[in-house]
Amino acid sequence: MNAEYEKAIRLVNNDEARFVAVLGNGEKILSSDGGIAFLYSLAAKEGALSGAFVADRIVGAAAAFLAIKAGVRELYARVMSARAGKLLSAHGVSFTFSVMTNAVRNRADTDECPMEKAVAGISDPEQAYIAVGNALKALKTK
Repeated sequence: MNAEYEKAIRLVNNDEARFVAVLGNGEKILSSDGGIAFLYSLAAKEGALSGAFVADRIVGAAAAFLAIKAGVRELYARVMSARAGKLLSAHGVSFTFSVMTNAVRNRADTDECPMEKAVAGISDPEQAYIAVGNALKALKTK
C-alpha cells in the first residue's frame, strides 16, 4: 500500500482527521467535521475525487454512494456497513475496513442513521446524492 494512503489511514484511526482524501497528484484534502456533509460538498464538484484514495471514519451506503459519484478509486473505512461494501464492489471501488457492521447508527445510537434511511431502496448514485442533500436540508431545519 502507498505510504500516503497508510498515513491517511493513521490520521483517521488516531482521530486526527475524520476524512482524508489523497488525490492523484499527491495533494491531500482533510476534514475534522463529523457526518457526511463534507463528502457531500466534494461530490457536488464534478471529478473532485476522481481516482482518489479516501480514508473515512464511518462509511455507510450514503457515503459509499457519494464516494462513487465523486470518482473515488480506493477507500478505507474504520467502520463500514455491509451495504456500503456491496455498493463499492459493484461500482469497482476497491476498499478495506477495520470493522464491518450491518448498519450505521445515528449519533445517539437510538436508530439507524438518517442518511442511511434517506438512501434505502436507492440504487443509483445520482439519486442517492439528491436524497442525501434533501436529508441534510431536513436535518438543518430541525
